[in-house]
Amino acid sequence: MPTLAALFGFFILTSFMLIYIISFVNHNSRIFIFILWLIAWIFLALMLLGVNYGFVLRGDYGVMSHFFFEKSIVLDKTHKIIDITMILAYFIFTFILLFLKFAKHIIRLCKIFLIVLVIQSLFSLVTAIDNIAKRNGVEKLTTNKMSKKTQILDFAKEHNNILVLILDRSDGYIVHQIFKENENLKNSFDGFIDFTNALSTSGLTLPTLTSIIAEEHYTALNINARNINDGLANEIARGYADILNTFENAGYAVSSILDFPTDSVHLYPLLRNTSNILFDTASLQSIYIEKYLSGAKTDEIPLKQLVSYGLFRSATYTIRKSIYRRGLWLFSKHGVISTSSLRGISEIRALVE
Repeated sequence: MPTLAALFGFFILTSFMLIYIISFVNHNSRIFIFILWLIAWIFLALMLLGVNYGFVLRGDYGVMSHFFFEKSIVLDKTHKIIDITMILAYFIFTFILLFLKFAKHIIRLCKIFLIVLVIQSLFSLVTAIDNIAKRNGVEKLTTNKMSKKTQILDFAKEHNNILVLILDRSDGYIVHQIFKENENLKNSFDGFIDFTNALSTSGLTLPTLTSIIAEEHYTALNINARNINDGLANEIARGYADILNTFENAGYAVSSILDFPTDSVHLYPLLRNTSNILFDTASLQSIYIEKYLSGAKTDEIPLKQLVSYGLFRSATYTIRKSIYRRGLWLFSKHGVISTSSLRGISEIRALVE
């Protein structure tokens, strides 16, 4: 909501400023009319280019997580040729449209664009409000957050703890090679069982992790075979809930820190007992930031990245590389630290200490 308000306010402010500046100029001046025509030509060409690149020539950059793309941006000769062709084509096309006095038709088209944008934005807003309502509902299921933290992190040598280390995006043979080269490192894992031939059941983290924790029923292949109605996220939540509830029903004291790949919205309603399930790790993140990052500024709503991403979507392939800058985006010199990206680091640090 604050992000939408900021973007909308920025648009309104710049619009009024432009109208205010134009009001001082003599409207009957030929120079003024020519300048307005020139501005209209440039803006129309840029708008059509933006629509084309935003919805047609979108490019393939893989999944984006915390404003980082999965794949690096590659710029080859084909992309450069497409950019030059598109820019020339749209500037020539819009020149012809304005020269032939199709302004009325262009304004009608812009109104249609505006209506489509407003409708699409309303749908997105309703989805966002619904998501917030669901999360607020889940918060009511959680109790006594601060006391959970100490209970969950109560690991000690006199207790029977089971710790499983799973390597994501890493081949096992690499780790074995590292152990061969560094005996001291291997000794640090004394007491662990090394499953040398362990293989993932899927190329995706989400269903694979669930199958390791909640058995074969939740492998990607079996989830797909069941043809579930509500989606993978709900099925993953059922896998986690089943294993936690099973231990709870057997009389064990169950506590856990849960995060990706499940979600509190899907998981909490399925749990028999949520009193020792820590999902909101904001307190751990705050401690980590204060202790190790000297109170660095963090941003949950990265407005600079959001505006940059909007420009990225409507820009040519060549310009996109300059806007993205390997995750720094256009308006950032050092990048804003997102608290969500610190989640995993802060949790592991808390476990260690």
